[in-house]
Amino acid sequence: MAEPLLLDGAYGEGGGQIVRFALVFSLITGKPFRVVRIRQGRRQPGLKTQHLFIVKTLLWLAPGSRTEPEDLRVGLNELTFYPAEPRGGTRSVDFKTAGSIPLFLQTLLPACVLAREGCRLRLVGGTDVPFSMTWDYWHQVILPYSRPLAEHLEATAENRGYYPAGGGVVRLRVRPLRPGEPLARRLESLQRLDPLNLEPVDFRRFPQVLWIQGSRSLEGRRVRQRILRGALPELEALGLHPELRGRSWPTRSPGCSATLVLGPAERPVGVDQLCQRGVPAEEIGRRLARKAARFLGSGDAVDPHLQDNLVWILALRGGRVAVQHLTSHTQTALWVAERFLGIRYRHENGWLEVSPQA
Repeated sequence: MAEPLLLDGAYGEGGGQIVRFALVFSLITGKPFRVVRIRQGRRQPGLKTQHLFIVKTLLWLAPGSRTEPEDLRVGLNELTFYPAEPRGGTRSVDFKTAGSIPLFLQTLLPACVLAREGCRLRLVGGTDVPFSMTWDYWHQVILPYSRPLAEHLEATAENRGYYPAGGGVVRLRVRPLRPGEPLARRLESLQRLDPLNLEPVDFRRFPQVLWIQGSRSLEGRRVRQRILRGALPELEALGLHPELRGRSWPTRSPGCSATLVLGPAERPVGVDQLCQRGVPAEEIGRRLARKAARFLGSGDAVDPHLQDNLVWILALRGGRVAVQHLTSHTQTALWVAERFLGIRYRHENGWLEVSPQA
């Protein structure tokens, strides 16, 4: 077997995204890797519980895979992963905490797209938690870009989960292109797709949706209505008149979130804002509107949170995206993709261009 590719987990921000992206590209290429100094840029270095669930689920998804050490544990500073072809299947994963389901799916969705038989996953954890995108952002903005990569792709949230108790329930169903065929042939199908070409557009010309979600226990304080009251004047000043959607949920812990989705259905963008203890609901709405103003004034084709989530797709399909500034997460994702796939990329004159192979 090939010598594992060595990755420094302290690169860039030194966060968990290095492990997550390395796992994706390892499955795509079949190349093993060893990552050292895991999450050295964080206050508590090493693997977190979330990463353990990701690795253990991948070991189930691709049963010929293995790790060193086999005894995975929180705080582990080094990890070696030997991949096998993803097979897929049906599984339930319960984090027992408010571990982020959207960040979990940042790795598991590509793995399921690559799996020979696809996946049916039931996930229990956090849907809208700190240091992660909201569920509505992942579902309404990120997911649509992966739909062309599968024969069928569906995700539904049956309940919301907030910090600290979690309890959000999400179901994911993926049927891959050319199911049952070897990974190499399915990768060929993905690589024959047209390159991405995301140019700036006037997002005000397209439908806009403002998703405001919250716990049923907050209904008496009219939190969802107050978020809208804070956001709407500033959004309307930007020329935005979004349709309001969302509801109250019977959650284990109280919480709420707001997510603004802009653009055509096949290439959405968005901004999100999680509620915070001690911050008035009206201010949450205003913060969301200010994020929208910064993005609309940037001249970008994709918002900052979407950038790094497109890298694995760009690595397979190639293409170009209008991006004035690369986020640190995007730079890290490109760095990992370059080492596994030999992609070529350049960022100049407001464009990120990616060629699948050097």
